[in-house]
Amino acid sequence: MPPSAFQAALAEIAAPANRTKLWYGIWSGFAVAIGFAVLAASAAFFGLTPWKWAYMTLVSVKLLTNSLAWLGLSRDRYVMETQAVNTVADVFLLTAAIYFTGGPYSPLLPTYVIVVTVLSLLTNLAVTIAMAALIVLSFSVMLVLMSTGVLPPTPVPGAPGQVPSVGYTVTAIAYCALVVGVPAFFSAATLRLLRRKEADLEKRTRQLIEAATQRSQFVASMTHELRTPIHGVQGLSDVIAAGVYGPVTEKQKEACASIKRSAQSLLQLVDDLLQLSRAEAGKIDTRPGPVDVIQLVERVAASTSWIVGTKKLSLEVE
Repeated sequence: MPPSAFQAALAEIAAPANRTKLWYGIWSGFAVAIGFAVLAASAAFFGLTPWKWAYMTLVSVKLLTNSLAWLGLSRDRYVMETQAVNTVADVFLLTAAIYFTGGPYSPLLPTYVIVVTVLSLLTNLAVTIAMAALIVLSFSVMLVLMSTGVLPPTPVPGAPGQVPSVGYTVTAIAYCALVVGVPAFFSAATLRLLRRKEADLEKRTRQLIEAATQRSQFVASMTHELRTPIHGVQGLSDVIAAGVYGPVTEKQKEACASIKRSAQSLLQLVDDLLQLSRAEAGKIDTRPGPVDVIQLVERVAASTSWIVGTKKLSLEVE
């Protein structure tokens, strides 16, 4: 993945809109840490493993990194840095716990599913893939170190192949509840958040549709109100040009004709505005047709002739 794409993925997570998901991640970290603390205490109490102090150390480190992430998010400082440290620490601490419970034979292997599931729900595809690759890498390094003798083998808790003891049964049930419960809880929380956003989006869509409808109604009403005075201007120009109010010179007739053409142009603009409103509502079909360019140019020139006259200029159309 290009560095720019990964940086964009991190920026997406750091956006204020995703702070709720980050809080979910913090609480999931505390839930997992407390769950493993209970498992470690149960394993130590029933004598299932000789590494009880190692487990408690791992849980303590997890609580520390999770608390740092909580502190950074609470104070809105070094948010992504503390979140990254916390997430990477999850992978290495979990790999260490798997090593102390039998390595490749450890019953804790499915716990990797918790990490990947929570990440996929609370982050994005890029971060999930990166952390999944880190999980595979850390597990592979552990196996290589064990196979080469750098790390000594560790026993699997309990007695595999035999009837489970009461202590092993209790611990296994608690572990099953942890592995199933944490992803289920945060899946439900994420789905609830998505449903809330979907409801907000539907509400906003209805508001936009209502606003568009009101605007269309306003435009239709406004165009209707504008047409009335424009028709009045056209009618008065015809009356003046006809000499109803007294003799009219040729220049005055041309001015009246220009007034009428300008009013017609304005009326056409009003009609176009109404047509645009209908088009936005999907109630109009466009029908392209020929345009008389010469007539269009003559109309434009006629509508601006009064400006030319006031400036002692001349406008000719060839």
